[in-house]
Amino acid sequence: MEHSDSDNYSYSLKALLQGIMDIAPVQDRYCTNLTVDSRDVISGGVFCALQGHSKHGLEFAKQAQAQGAVAILAEISSDEAQYYRYYKEELIARLDIPVLEIVDLKRHLNKIAGRFYGNPSDDLELLGVTGTNGKTSVCQFVSQSLNAISDDNGNFSANTISSNIPNRSNTSCGVIGTLGYGFPDQLTTTGWTTPNAIHIQSILAELKTKGATTVAMEVSSHALDQGRVTGLPITTAILTNITRDHIDYHRNLGAYARTKQQLFKMQGLQYAILNAQDPFGLSTLAILDKTVQPVLYSLDPSFVSPRFPQRQTIQWLKLAFLEYHPKGMRLWINSSWGEGNFSVPILGRFNAANLLATLAVLLIKGYSLETSLQCMEKIQGVPGRLECFSKPSQPLVIVDYAHTPDALKQVLEVLQAHQPQRIITVFGCGGERDRGKRSQMGTIAENMSDQIILTDDNPRSESGKGIIQDILSGMEKPNKVYIEQQRGRAIRQAIKLAAKGDIVLIAGKGHETTQRIGDLEYPFSDRAEVAKILSENSM
Repeated sequence: MEHSDSDNYSYSLKALLQGIMDIAPVQDRYCTNLTVDSRDVISGGVFCALQGHSKHGLEFAKQAQAQGAVAILAEISSDEAQYYRYYKEELIARLDIPVLEIVDLKRHLNKIAGRFYGNPSDDLELLGVTGTNGKTSVCQFVSQSLNAISDDNGNFSANTISSNIPNRSNTSCGVIGTLGYGFPDQLTTTGWTTPNAIHIQSILAELKTKGATTVAMEVSSHALDQGRVTGLPITTAILTNITRDHIDYHRNLGAYARTKQQLFKMQGLQYAILNAQDPFGLSTLAILDKTVQPVLYSLDPSFVSPRFPQRQTIQWLKLAFLEYHPKGMRLWINSSWGEGNFSVPILGRFNAANLLATLAVLLIKGYSLETSLQCMEKIQGVPGRLECFSKPSQPLVIVDYAHTPDALKQVLEVLQAHQPQRIITVFGCGGERDRGKRSQMGTIAENMSDQIILTDDNPRSESGKGIIQDILSGMEKPNKVYIEQQRGRAIRQAIKLAAKGDIVLIAGKGHETTQRIGDLEYPFSDRAEVAKILSENSM
């Protein structure tokens, strides 16, 4: 629910829609609630009926009116206006409240909701992070590092800020993403990577009230395609990588990548932080507006920043050397700002890329390299992202969110680098999602694991057995595979099979605390299950 009466917001429709459409005085109403979900309408509310993937929100207009809606904003899609006639004749005619028709309403929702919540983004610096993998980690790392800038009194030391930006008393960075919204140590879950536009504005208002000056936000391809972030004043956009995901929605990798590229065309963008090792990163560099300052980062020590005739400067960071140690890694970096090193209690070469993107944020904000490196050392790991669980005389168990072929491959590469005796991998694939990646993940798991246990992920309305058969179609050595659909039993079986010196990987769900089977959600956490089993075994 985006908003309740207790928040004491109330605006006239005329004020909310100024510059978007003119409304007659007889249609004007005072609005005490905005929502895109008819179930969340309360008395005095306005229901924003959007064109969805399969249904139009107007099909729920009667329910919204019954729950107290005083008006409805109805979206007319510019490319499907002819289909709107049905809704006008069959649905709108039956309503007793004003219905205001707006072409591509979702593209205006951030402006409308922003006004309703007092335009919170006017006082916030917004960073958008997109990519297939790494969005959550980068947002969490950015927030942790910026919050580490302040000293105990909320002030900066004299040498913290470079001379090119004014001194500030405090920087407090909130996050919006897969793990929820808030600050890294206190998150409220939403169930969305990127919430709808009304919810985004509600969250921004809440974070501003709690003292945030900056917000790092995950921006999914669905959010870009559905216009959830259109109109947001994002000043810094970050690309992690583009690999196969959401092909069930975007149909092909090219369409998926082009959708991601929309973030880097947003009006008011000032900085674009791009992964130079991803072909999409360099192609995005070519389409940036000349007013946008690009920053390239790379894990390749031989990386040389490309030259573009139309650009005088392209700032860059690269990894010079990576050293693994038992509890994390140390990164030596070269950059446009100088060279240095920092250590973090985090595993994974791919996380080194996420850390470079994070360091770039600190540097473009004007913090000295010395201070930025000190703040990088404050960063901790993210729940459900290469999260380690261990007990004396027991195997190391890793819980990770890897649910795409590339993510699974990268995680297994990290584990292989630690040279365990064996790697035992437990995973499944989500139902009602890209079927093509299932066999690919089966191939990767087989080639990079010593033992595999296939289990249910979030099967949703699909057959769990059918999903497992799709995974098996990519495998050639069935003797390496156990099948146990009940996920808790599969995790227990994997840990029982493992010995000290082995690594058990539980992949796919990471931070999630529920499992979706059919139309129902059941409480289930890989992290809690692992912790419970290891504790039982140590007694």
